[in-house]
Amino acid sequence: MDFLISNVLAEAGVSAEGLEGLSSSIRISSLEQGEYLIRQGESAPNLYMIRKGLAKMFYLTPNGKEFVKSFLPEGSFAGSLIAQLEDRSSSFSIVCLEPIELEFIPFSDIQRLFDSDPAALRFGFKLFQELALKKEKREFNFLCLTPEEQYRCFIDENPELAYRVSLADIARYLGITPVALSRIRRRIKQDTTQLKPPLD
Repeated sequence: MDFLISNVLAEAGVSAEGLEGLSSSIRISSLEQGEYLIRQGESAPNLYMIRKGLAKMFYLTPNGKEFVKSFLPEGSFAGSLIAQLEDRSSSFSIVCLEPIELEFIPFSDIQRLFDSDPAALRFGFKLFQELALKKEKREFNFLCLTPEEQYRCFIDENPELAYRVSLADIARYLGITPVALSRIRRRIKQDTTQLKPPLD
């Protein structure tokens, strides 16, 4: 079986011995739209990689309000760091927006590879750098840009993804209501290349 996780690590220079030991722990699974990879408040011991399809990470407040943390298209890694590093329950959920094929592996097995293989450790460091950079950009956009500026950034940075995600989920990602998003879209209606057809 050709595992994407193994391929990514091989390109990073991980040893054949390390890859062989890791491959025996990787599993492949298929999930339907609406099924969950991770549920908020439950254990989440695995690291996932999306082979095909689209998912979203989201927080649910005690009063039932949903905030979308990020979207996970093909090639994305996903997992709860709180669950994996602090042995706590996940602070968010991951649900399939499309039928998904994914790979998963216990994070403990990845951690052992990081401890034993310098190339794997460098890969892990780079992965966490990318995660931190994405988080910093997301926080800046959310705190310092207007909703319209955030929407324009989302469309500019995710032109294909924007057509696969419902307007309701885009509004949850921006932290605004669908009505507010509709107003934003009307204001920039003249630039039709930045607009997507409604999916909901």
